Amino acid sequence: MTSVPGSLINSNLTKPINANMGTAIASAATVSIGAATGEYVHITGTTTITAFDTVQAGTERTVVFDGVLTLTNNANIVLPGAANITTAAGDVSCLCQFTCIVSYIICTIFRKYVLVECKFIFIICILIFITFLII
Repeated sequence: MTSVPGSLINSNLTKPINANMGTAIASAATVSIGAATGEYVHITGTTTITAFDTVQAGTERTVVFDGVLTLTNNANIVLPGAANITTAAGDVSCLCQFTCIVSYIICTIFRKYVLVECKFIFIICILIFITFLII
């Protein structure tokens, strides 16, 4: 039996599902993540976001913020700690659409971009590369 990436065989996922990179979306009071061309998108600009458009329940988007803006916690966007979040370039958020009596987006994960961690990982990669050169 042949499988393709992300296929289901006997209710088992055979390989990882890779998210498609979508075209960047400009920040706005209401951001249209339903119009995203991929599951993984960048949001550009600095306009405060107070809502996302309504999309099918279960829709997920991984969003990378390219600038400083405010995500507003409200009935349309449920954020960790029930508080507004000020983003910075490189911050990542995982958003999921839920629909019960009302429709809302919940931020399941928000990760601040930390340059120190990236530098540390880069240094580790260089050390591993040098080790392989020596061996």
